[in-house]
Amino acid sequence: MLDVLFQPREVRFNFGTEAGERLIVNQNEEVTFQCFAESNPHPDIVIRNQRDEQIIMMKYATYDVQHTIPKVSCADAGEYVCSARNMLTNGEGALSRLILIVRCRPRPSADTVKETKITALLHVDVTLQFLAQDFFDEKNKTVFAWYKQKVPLQNDGNKYIISSYGLQSNLIIRNITYSDYGQYQVVVRNSFGHNTYYYELLEKAPQHSTEPITASTLFGVTVGVSSFTFLVIVLAFLFWIYTRRKRTLKITNRKTAEVITEYQATTRHNDNDAENLYEQIDEQCTATGAYIEMQGIKTDKDTNCEYIDMTIQTHNPSEKNCE
Repeated sequence: MLDVLFQPREVRFNFGTEAGERLIVNQNEEVTFQCFAESNPHPDIVIRNQRDEQIIMMKYATYDVQHTIPKVSCADAGEYVCSARNMLTNGEGALSRLILIVRCRPRPSADTVKETKITALLHVDVTLQFLAQDFFDEKNKTVFAWYKQKVPLQNDGNKYIISSYGLQSNLIIRNITYSDYGQYQVVVRNSFGHNTYYYELLEKAPQHSTEPITASTLFGVTVGVSSFTFLVIVLAFLFWIYTRRKRTLKITNRKTAEVITEYQATTRHNDNDAENLYEQIDEQCTATGAYIEMQGIKTDKDTNCEYIDMTIQTHNPSEKNCE
């Protein structure tokens, strides 16, 4: 007798008396499905859950593998893959896929469960979002309804904007006021039943800046204060110099005027007195000039010896120069 060897060429799922790629069951029912494979020699058969790649059943050198779930739950829904290989298999091997649909009431996704309490400031928009777990329900069988403390909300496009698609629904509340705070409900229905989930919208207190003072910030403040202080000191010093020079010029001008007036009065009475006064003027003029030069003050002609000489010589041309 001729024994023909061949690798697995047909793999299929059976459940009860039926075969196919989709199996729909209700929550809490018992579910049994089998995987058959034709090959020579007998193949090794593996059934795995495609969602997490977990092997749930494996058998060596056999034509079939059977798997039973005593009480099916929503978590069991998903895609299952059966693969068969023998010594002749080169590559992945023969495969068959089964979609297990568990008809159960809608449940929220893990992210939705974490976001049941939402805080919002006044006069802003806030979004409440519900996302159901994907249990391979029939398309467009999941519907949503939103409520504010058990009062139905309508999609008016102004205060409330409701948008739903697939397994997700969003409720947008525009321009939050005090009356908007409170409890909200979303009722989710599918082909098997419905569930109600709750949200709490709470007022969010305005945040005040609590940013810590860093070393760089402190350094910047210190440099700024130091620069300002230095600038004030420089300006004060310059103002002091300006005031002192201005006072010196006033004193010099006043003394010069007094000298000239006294000389003019003296020359009208006595030439000897005028000669003595001129010698005093010479000494005072020289001392005043030296002081002004030491102070670094630039004077005009009203405050120097040349002007005193010119004035005296104009009154009495025979007088000598004080230089």
